Amino acid sequence: MEDDEMQFMFMDDERIFGINKLKFDSKNFLLLEPNPVTFYFALAHDSLYL
Repeated sequence: MEDDEMQFMFMDDERIFGINKLKFDSKNFLLLEPNPVTFYFALAHDSLYL
């Protein structure tokens, strides 16, 4: 995708990673999450509590 803010997954030839969107000191950055269980748990938590 052209817009990095709209991406939630990163795929290469062998793996799929979730993309965590984090903010620190008013700066946004992306972090790859190698564990899909943690990634989907974080999505569910954010959708319920944010």
